Amino acid sequence: MKFPKLHSWIYHIVDTIREYGAINGYTTETYESLHKTYVKIPYRLSNKKDVETQIMKTVNIINIITIFETLREFNNFYNILDSAQRNS
Repeated sequence: MKFPKLHSWIYHIVDTIREYGAINGYTTETYESLHKTYVKIPYRLSNKKDVETQIMKTVNIINIITIFETLREFNNFYNILDSAQRNS
């Protein structure tokens, strides 16, 4: 009985991953950082009662703050462009 897939993993794929790193699209780093931002931190901020509701409220607040920061940065960038156009 032969196991071609097992052979491939043991002798080829594992070495390739060690040498070159994870294949694009197959890494979990993005999801781990999102889990930290959207689950771990809000959980730690909660009082551990009705956790899901508190996490959702915290995530909503984080998203609102992010939107306002993005708008502020865009507004600052727009003002810089506008003043540059007036000066030229």
